[in-house]
Amino acid sequence: SMLEYQNLYIRRCSPRIVITLIDNDMYFLTIKKSFPSITTIAIQNGVRANYSPHAQHGFFSLLERVESPSCDYYCVFNKHVGEQLARFIKTAPVVTGSIKNNAFLHKTNGSEPISVAFISQYPPRCIPTSSEGLYFDNAFVPDHDFYQADFLVAKFLAEYCNDRNFEFIICGKRDTDFKHEYESFSKAIGDQKWIYSPRKSNYSSYETLDAATTVVSIDSTVGYEFFARGKRTAFFSIRGTLISEQIGVAIKDLNFGWPLQLEPHGPFWTNLASESEFVRVLDYLMTVADGEWTREIDKYTEDLMVLDQGNTVLRGLLRRLGANLIEQGPKHA
Repeated sequence: SMLEYQNLYIRRCSPRIVITLIDNDMYFLTIKKSFPSITTIAIQNGVRANYSPHAQHGFFSLLERVESPSCDYYCVFNKHVGEQLARFIKTAPVVTGSIKNNAFLHKTNGSEPISVAFISQYPPRCIPTSSEGLYFDNAFVPDHDFYQADFLVAKFLAEYCNDRNFEFIICGKRDTDFKHEYESFSKAIGDQKWIYSPRKSNYSSYETLDAATTVVSIDSTVGYEFFARGKRTAFFSIRGTLISEQIGVAIKDLNFGWPLQLEPHGPFWTNLASESEFVRVLDYLMTVADGEWTREIDKYTEDLMVLDQGNTVLRGLLRRLGANLIEQGPKHA
């Protein structure tokens, strides 16, 4: 079995430290039990919520079924995620932020036109013809319903930007060979002007968003990463609200900032699927003075996504554990 193979591989290699970037892998959380002398480190790679392609297989549902899940250190985006995970896992949370975001260097922008970039979360399949979807416990939500938030927001943004002569860009999740993303957004947006920027490399999305005046996210990890960088970022966290209405169960873990308990709307976010709310948030981001924006985000960055440029916290942890680190420069835009 895969479990036996993995355990055999670890025995053969006899490592002092085992690290995973796939922090929702349940097997990893059993390694400590089988190999107590090995130091295990999980590194959070995305926003965690309790849904899955299979019934009752959400991240937190699975954690409840793993016998004594543990790892020595769990590197997390913020302290609230650490507290949430520590309820399920025997671990010492370490707040590092996103290690990928921490390795990316901002490039100074020229005087580009005002632009709004929306972060697509399109799945690796064709939504209009998909029979797949996601389960919230036993409640099945088809792809068409799960991703309706993305198309609703994209259509609104295209109209908002065209009315104001702003450039509107969709930062694609998929590469140029995958046509369904462009076609689906094109159908949703209609005859409004927009630019599609497909994924071209590991950091191409970061480069697209870095060049934009304002970034808009539903519940993407990259949205929180750019907020941490100080980018004017709007969060239209409406997916959970729309799904809650469909299945008749409150889905709170898709609300803005979860597991932090915040109001359903604030200066730069809303959980409400309302055009007037979208306009309110974007108008604020387009007009707020730089100093005021800096003061506003300072209230939230530690709670939402820490920025540790150069990954000094993680590197320090690894050095204390006796790991030999290879020096590597940051990723430039």
